[in-house]
Amino acid sequence: MDLTKVNYKNISYHQEIYIRTTYLSTLYDIIERSIELEKIDITRRGFLSIQKISLSVANDENLDDYVRQRIVENSYLITKFLALKCVEKGIYRMVSEAIFYSFSLIRHAFKKGAYYASLYDRALQYFFVTLIEIAKEDSIDINYWNIGLNDIMWGIAEECLYHFNDQYFQNTLEHIIGKFDNIKKVIESKENKLDNEKTYFLIRVHLETILNTMNQRNLHNTEIEEKISSLLKDFKEKEK
Repeated sequence: MDLTKVNYKNISYHQEIYIRTTYLSTLYDIIERSIELEKIDITRRGFLSIQKISLSVANDENLDDYVRQRIVENSYLITKFLALKCVEKGIYRMVSEAIFYSFSLIRHAFKKGAYYASLYDRALQYFFVTLIEIAKEDSIDINYWNIGLNDIMWGIAEECLYHFNDQYFQNTLEHIIGKFDNIKKVIESKENKLDNEKTYFLIRVHLETILNTMNQRNLHNTEIEEKISSLLKDFKEKEK
């Protein structure tokens, strides 16, 4: 079924929910099985298919807000579950790029302002859970810090700084800073590895950049400024 071609005017509100969630459930079952069988190409395509559904729904003005939000949330909930299954199965590194690209729409939603960003509130939480769980891996791969930290997490922080006058974005930025701290602590608990060092360094750079940007633009939020300053003082020099 091509969900982008459904005529929503001819179906009821409850049918919309049923069609979307049933389709996602079927897709989940297919991807879960592909992970079990280590069918890497099918797994990658599955993550990207979830992304396309989420984008289609978020941009569909025929759907009311509740329907949009519920289906976007469901899309990213199953993305989180499946990503963690990939970690458990030991195939995470082979599909990590697809996993992070499937989460990348969250950043684009934040570019559109508070309304679209709010559709992705739960999705952002699922992304953070996934990011922190993957950080517990022995050695973090390049897509983690290149896409996960640089493109998505830092990209959302940038949008929060751009829309800083809106309290919603200030709250989100403070939450992001807290998640940077969570990942930092996970890395500090690990043995020294090169890729983990890169991630640790990037977190510090991003926190410094947020604080410097706030100072340059005269953006003030005492809680955020104090939180970043405290975190920066707590960074440890990892042993060579």
